Amino acid sequence: MLGVKKLQDFSKAMIGPVLYLPVIGLLIALFSMTTNKIWVAEESSLYLLGKYVSSMLWAIMNNLGFFFCLGLAGGLAKTRKAEAAFVAAMTWFMYLAANNSWLTLTQRLAAGSSNAQLYGSGQTFIFGFQVIDMGVFLGIILGCAVAFIHNRFVDIEFRGAFSIYGNSKLVLIVMIPLVGVFAIATVYVWPIVEHGISALTGVMKTFGAVGVFLYGFLNRFLIPTGLHHLIWSPFVFTSIGGQLLIDGQTVVGQNRFSSLKLPIAPGR
Repeated sequence: MLGVKKLQDFSKAMIGPVLYLPVIGLLIALFSMTTNKIWVAEESSLYLLGKYVSSMLWAIMNNLGFFFCLGLAGGLAKTRKAEAAFVAAMTWFMYLAANNSWLTLTQRLAAGSSNAQLYGSGQTFIFGFQVIDMGVFLGIILGCAVAFIHNRFVDIEFRGAFSIYGNSKLVLIVMIPLVGVFAIATVYVWPIVEHGISALTGVMKTFGAVGVFLYGFLNRFLIPTGLHHLIWSPFVFTSIGGQLLIDGQTVVGQNRFSSLKLPIAPGR
């Protein structure tokens, strides 16, 4: 039962960031209507407003991993949730720098100056760092790791001159070597995991109606336990739900497909 309780806590923390996405998606859809050249002139103020607001909102959708990292760290932390989220933010950037540094030092950087050019290479640009492409899984793993360390070390205090290194600062100190090791490990381990994810997508397609039934059954069956988010979230936010390159942009997961701004041919 203890394991189920922990999974329920994770599920509740996971759904926290998700609840903001319908708001963002709705606003993107509304303002996308003002950028349709069939209805709105490209030189009009309404078109410019739609482009401006859409660009602002897409910044959230394109960085879901970062927000999952902060949301899970704060949601799973038992005390001092704000400090846990702050440490998670620093952990996120430490990982990006460390992973990019190891790829550079080992000459594993894929050729390309944009995400479109890196498509299919297993790497991507995040906040200017070229790193292994883990999608939202990176945010989930780092967020859970920060929360785990936070809950165990945040109440530790030191005396005297070392007092400034206690509490959440100690959490950050513990995370530094862990992030360093994790950043190196993902370079070698994640490509294997990625192949497994792709294989899972193929299995679901191969099973056809049986695969759809299993997905639907587990999703509904686990609702009373609060664990159903563990079933549908990988399909919604990761490459298990599909991956496409559209207009130079890598689109991953069903959630992103549903909010795409696809051009409409005249007369349709």
